[in-house]
Amino acid sequence: MTTPADELHTAAAEMRRWPGPAAEPLAQLLDALTDLAREYPDLAHDHNRPACDDYACDVMGRAITLARAINAGGQP
Repeated sequence: MTTPADELHTAAAEMRRWPGPAAEPLAQLLDALTDLAREYPDLAHDHNRPACDDYACDVMGRAITLARAINAGGQP
């Protein structure tokens, strides 16, 4: 079973294959979010983030959405 941390990790690896100056900093950000998702799995699991009203949950949710777009073949 793929976890959100796995998705973030995969997206970070994918970013390192992309050209441009933003690729490596974005990969590093995704690496940091991978570590956060592994350390605090409840933060990364899917839940009603707008109702949660927690900034960390919002940022993690946006990162997971980004990772999923990258992993689905999104282009820079």
